[in-house]
Amino acid sequence: MSVAAAVLRRAMPALLAMVLTACTGSSGESDFTPSLTVVGYVVPWDPRSTPTAGGGVLDEVSPVWFQPTETGSLEHASEQSRASEANFGAAGLPLVPSISNFHDGRWDGELVARLITDAQRRRVHVAAIADLVRARGWQGVDIDYESLPESSRAEFSAFVVELANILHTVPARLSVTVHAKTSEPGSWHGAQAQDWQTIGTAADEVRVMAYDYSHAASPPGPIAPPSWVDKVLRRATEDIPRDRITLGLATYGYDWSADGQGTTVQWADVQAIAESRGAPQQWDASTSSSWLRYTDEHGREHTVWYEDARSLGVKLDLARSYSVSRVALWRIGGEDPAVWSALRAER
Repeated sequence: MSVAAAVLRRAMPALLAMVLTACTGSSGESDFTPSLTVVGYVVPWDPRSTPTAGGGVLDEVSPVWFQPTETGSLEHASEQSRASEANFGAAGLPLVPSISNFHDGRWDGELVARLITDAQRRRVHVAAIADLVRARGWQGVDIDYESLPESSRAEFSAFVVELANILHTVPARLSVTVHAKTSEPGSWHGAQAQDWQTIGTAADEVRVMAYDYSHAASPPGPIAPPSWVDKVLRRATEDIPRDRITLGLATYGYDWSADGQGTTVQWADVQAIAESRGAPQQWDASTSSSWLRYTDEHGREHTVWYEDARSLGVKLDLARSYSVSRVALWRIGGEDPAVWSALRAER
């Protein structure tokens, strides 16, 4: 990409704001909503997860490939990730791979905190990311660093600013994935470590994970109830330029047993459970969410809440109401096929 093209891309937020002002006579709310852009995360551990999903609905893909090391360098998250990159066919779509701090079955926030708190290691890490993006020729990169300690808030902001500055010289885009919150600084340490205003000023895109309202360690419940997503979007549009917000949408659910934590399931997995256990699928109108209950072969009762095309459509309506025109699916593979029809209808 030429430097001139990069300058134009960086100018797009201001140009869009001018269009909105012309349409409304102010810089406030508008009836103008750009065409929907759809990003999909592709995961190497699920063979169902491919960039060709959706029959042409996807505009961009983010394969989950890399993770940081203690020294600030980068490595493939697994041998599956290495093989995925080597054999990846992006179907002509822009490639914005994800670097995450998930390894050994957990989000290692302390590792990231150590990297970004030490100025020298932070510079090494920023340079390693930029070098990787430059060498691979990617359009950009997504940073998905979760569960950081709240004490690293200022350092994480400094890291994002430094990384954005160097990526823009490549030139390449920076996307930052953030925890959902309904108020600042947030209700728990992971959200508190992420300053939305600073991140939204520096990064080209902020992917707000508007899911896991109920999660593996919580009691059974909806993954992304609209009343909560509405509050998350309201907070986001107050702190982040509207054209930089990407609403994260779930395609998964959780299966909670009566005596244990929840396990992640995709829509296709839920269909198999419903068929094999003769469990009727229910719709909870109060939370616009699907769920079912079944008994397994050991006599244990399970409750499953999950996302499907119907529940996703409600969130698309919310995105439109806030003039947010980008969504990111976590994740591709095993989702309700009707999801793609719902997204195509928003074009």
